[in-house]
Amino acid sequence: MAKPQILIVVGQLLKLGGKERDALAVARKLGEEGHPFQILTRAAAPELAEELPIICLERVPHTNHAALAALAKTADGMKRSGKADIVLTFERIGPADFFYAADLHQEWSWQKRLLPRYSTLSRLAQRLFESPRQFSFFLGEQQALEYSRVYHLREERFRILSPVIHADRADELRRIAQECKPENGERVRLLSIATSAENKGVDLSIRAIARCPDAQLTVIGLKSKDAKRKGRTKPMIA
Repeated sequence: MAKPQILIVVGQLLKLGGKERDALAVARKLGEEGHPFQILTRAAAPELAEELPIICLERVPHTNHAALAALAKTADGMKRSGKADIVLTFERIGPADFFYAADLHQEWSWQKRLLPRYSTLSRLAQRLFESPRQFSFFLGEQQALEYSRVYHLREERFRILSPVIHADRADELRRIAQECKPENGERVRLLSIATSAENKGVDLSIRAIARCPDAQLTVIGLKSKDAKRKGRTKPMIA
């Protein structure tokens, strides 16, 4: 019996953040185990296109929400035509069989809900979760709680995965952590990995560590949104 053709959908494969690295890791693992798969995306780096079976949109819309809608339409068409049997999406777009939730659920203010962007993204997300057979993978309990509350997901429709640090990043993170030597060798060293300090609870960690004079907190990641805009990526030590 032939194995099902799997279609992996991810927004882009040019700048590789955590979501993109996870998508590539899943794709490579499927390939190692002999599962036929393709990756659908807006655009991909040339070296990735040479390594993996990647399908890029022929015409990429100028806005992000329109591009996501185009990806959803293309994926749905491929499944309806028999070119894909299973759709695994790393974006909140449907319909799809599986969803890998790489990001927290985003709450929109009432002003932003008036924008066409919100209506498009909301419609795509609703189509993703409206099927009772759709299954999600979450990266933490808080993330699972947020999605379950908003989209009314029962426990049998999702699974919480263990945290992952990819091998190509582990050596770099280890090197940076070792460079941040404590001033006193007897101090307790704590490490936090946060690409966005504002979204990863770094402020709470700093408040907690302030009560422990014998401890040192090292945060690997961008300092703040202002630092991010300036392009600085030095470690932050609290």
